[in-house]
Amino acid sequence: MKCIEHILFSYSIFPLFVITSNVTATIIKVPQDQPTIQAGIDSGIDLLNNAKRELQKGDYFQAIEILERIVAEDSLYVQAFFILGSAYQSMSEYNKALLLLKRANLLDPDDVNIMLALGRCYMELGHLSQAQKQFETVLGADSSNPSARLKLGDVYMKQQRYGRASETFRPLLQHSPTKSYVSMKLGVCAYHAGDLDLSKVHLRNAHQINPGSPVIVLHLSRVYRDLEEFDSALKVVTECLRKHPKHLALLRQRGDLLVSTGDYWRARSTYYKLISLGDSSAVVFQRLGFCHYYTGEISSARNAFGQAFQKDSTSALNCFYHGITNKELGSHERAQRLYGKALSLALPSFYPDIFVESAKLYESEEEYDNAVKAYEKALEYDADRCELVFYVAAIYDKHYADRKMALSHYEKYLKHVREYGCDFDEKVAEYAAARIEKLREEIFLEEK
Repeated sequence: MKCIEHILFSYSIFPLFVITSNVTATIIKVPQDQPTIQAGIDSGIDLLNNAKRELQKGDYFQAIEILERIVAEDSLYVQAFFILGSAYQSMSEYNKALLLLKRANLLDPDDVNIMLALGRCYMELGHLSQAQKQFETVLGADSSNPSARLKLGDVYMKQQRYGRASETFRPLLQHSPTKSYVSMKLGVCAYHAGDLDLSKVHLRNAHQINPGSPVIVLHLSRVYRDLEEFDSALKVVTECLRKHPKHLALLRQRGDLLVSTGDYWRARSTYYKLISLGDSSAVVFQRLGFCHYYTGEISSARNAFGQAFQKDSTSALNCFYHGITNKELGSHERAQRLYGKALSLALPSFYPDIFVESAKLYESEEEYDNAVKAYEKALEYDADRCELVFYVAAIYDKHYADRKMALSHYEKYLKHVREYGCDFDEKVAEYAAARIEKLREEIFLEEK
């Protein structure tokens, strides 16, 4: 069925006039006394062709301006809505594209190209169930449509339904133009499903068909790495780098594989090349730091870990190794600070809260020794929480005969407030100060 693009007149006094998808006028019957009808049709065709020419030149803004004019003048021009939606889609303006493609789909619900474009738009917007519905509808009408099958498989992969994705991709292995790509997809599905051997079979098939594809090589080398076949992984990466010597992901993969095999010298050279090509990420400097560290170049290692830490101060590993290299070079005070930060980064922020809640539970059950231990454990993870010291002091004050323990913890609380500058309740601090005076008096009288 041909796509009906433009219904010009449908009044009862005039016969129907349509323009089909190849922009060829099919006239059922047009009265001779209506010259403006043909002029309007020719104008619409000319504008659409102008828009197509602008798109071919890459001038999306000019094409969109023309197409917006067409749809403003004719709300039934399917092809104009479709091309305009596709243009916005190419410019990553998916919300605008979606509205236009939905309009085109409403005007001609059987057009496969519109359904495919609409499905891709839903995918880009993360509406996977709607995208799935569009692609399944196309396959319901034409089960051999490769575009719909590929996109539906991609939807299933995004949904982490790797078995279903594999079933969808597999018929396309007989389709020569997509065999390499489909083999790669099947390999990736098998990898995520945990079947490394099957993944290797599919990815090797893809690599055999298209050995120069960096994407295939990256997937295949990852499988080799996980199977600890490091020589095979390095071989395919190195061969691909001969064709793509400046491919950053391949270079990083090569560096990481060399580190895994203990070849720190060659790995170091690879990371320096990455940096020279513009990849100065925290991960690259971290790996470079390991290379220098394990070859005994501690000063260079400290510099590299310092760069990594500067670029990503949230990484506990960067912080920890920056601390180690500072310690080995004699900067012990700085090393201790870095160790402390590394510890705080390595532990989830809710750890102190877990121990506080545990302490409260122990306290309610009159297990005061365990309550004190839990509060002190919370303090190890968050030394800025001055109120925890007060809680411990209060437990000793209320439930223990040794008044000196309560006194020392109230004093510790006030010292904590002064030295750490943490938030505190003035009334609580006043209470602690009053208890200190009272406890000192009690201890003095007992000792007298």
